[in-house]
Amino acid sequence: MNNIHGIPVYDLTIDMLNDEYGVSVISLVENPAVEKAFITLSDQSPIRLSVVDDRKVITGVALRADYPIYRKDPATGKEYFFRISAEQIERIMQKFMAEKRLDMVNIEHDPRMTPKDIFLWESYQLTDKHKIGYPEFADIETGSWMVSYKVDNNTVWKAIKSGRLRGFSAEIFGNLNENKEKQANLSAEDRAIALYLLTII
Repeated sequence: MNNIHGIPVYDLTIDMLNDEYGVSVISLVENPAVEKAFITLSDQSPIRLSVVDDRKVITGVALRADYPIYRKDPATGKEYFFRISAEQIERIMQKFMAEKRLDMVNIEHDPRMTPKDIFLWESYQLTDKHKIGYPEFADIETGSWMVSYKVDNNTVWKAIKSGRLRGFSAEIFGNLNENKEKQANLSAEDRAIALYLLTII
């Protein structure tokens, strides 16, 4: 798949040795680009967590594997899609954990809104076995990055319960490359499409 309705599709990759690459923050948002809201673990049986009553834990998709996300460059007006392979998601997850970003959370991608008392509870790549436990995510691609967060902030929890915050959104920095089958024909302009800050909102 080289394009969608004539709009180019790029693959996002990261450099494990570059401190600027990877996911820096997980944001809680009303409308996640991954188009899947999180669920509260009090609403169903969890995969690996023992939950009694309302534990204030939310589970959802941080990054969907091979899922095209539409973007429009505000400077040039150029439209494009980007996607991330399951292999690259694994690398992103490893880097995120190694950098100990367990409580790097904000609201609606606003760096001024960084609530306390919210931290990563669980992180894994989705498998078919996971989908049995979470029927809500049965249509999510295998290899996607799933996360659970413990929310001990009462204000944020109320926003989640009210439906004002409905999903996760990752702020990610990496290279955008045209699909492998077209790599040999990349122009200088296309090769310059790199080091994009992709705020997934």
